[in-house]
Amino acid sequence: MSRRGWVNSGLVVVLILAGGLALYGYRSLQSDITQLTDARLTAESKAEDLRSQLQQNEQALTAARARLEHRTNSADKLEAELDRLRQTLAGAKADLQTAQQQVEKLKAQLETAQTALATGGAGRRAGWSAQTEPGSDRCSYGAAGCSHQAR
Repeated sequence: MSRRGWVNSGLVVVLILAGGLALYGYRSLQSDITQLTDARLTAESKAEDLRSQLQQNEQALTAARARLEHRTNSADKLEAELDRLRQTLAGAKADLQTAQQQVEKLKAQLETAQTALATGGAGRRAGWSAQTEPGSDRCSYGAAGCSHQAR
């Protein structure tokens, strides 16, 4: 029986060692499973954060596009207004040049009329009359607003 006792004792030791190894393996696997679960939860949390950030970025991009569209429309309107003002300015310059030419013509007429008045009869001999037209402030020289005083 002693041999059987040693064999049984040996088997018990082997079973205890096998059980210890199995327990060690189980705990090791359990630890690995826990670490993997924690890593998965962390990855899911990061993925959710990234989804949230992506959604915020998409909203910000949409808002930026809307602002850009608004600014583009405003710039187009301002450019159209600037073109209209440039055309108005060009028209006003042309009107000013025309008015300046008319002023120069009137100055020449005024000088002619004043010269005729200063020479006295010379203007009458040339067909000019220094008298005003009846019922009018207009001098018979034809210059509107003439400074000639009716006598």
